[in-house]
Amino acid sequence: MEEGMQMLRLIPQEFVKATEKAREKERREKAREDNMAALAAAMEERRIRSLERSKAPIFKRIGKPPMPRSFLPKKKKKGGGDKTGGGDDAELAEFLARDY
Repeated sequence: MEEGMQMLRLIPQEFVKATEKAREKERREKAREDNMAALAAAMEERRIRSLERSKAPIFKRIGKPPMPRSFLPKKKKKGGGDKTGGGDDAELAEFLARDY
């Protein structure tokens, strides 16, 4: 263990830095190539799917199309038990009577 540490101390720092820089550059280049290969494979798969869609027979609907239906509006319940309904008119009149 001691001997390995002494051997590392004898190696020039410039050489160590240059080696680390070269390895980092190789790592980045390999990552870039892998990314480009993945993108190319995805584009090829997309192209193949598009080609299959274009060669597929046209989907034609058969039978009678569904008719759009209209629904009657729901009837509102009469608010006979609500006592705050009468106060709204008074508040509105008071608001409109204000001078701004």
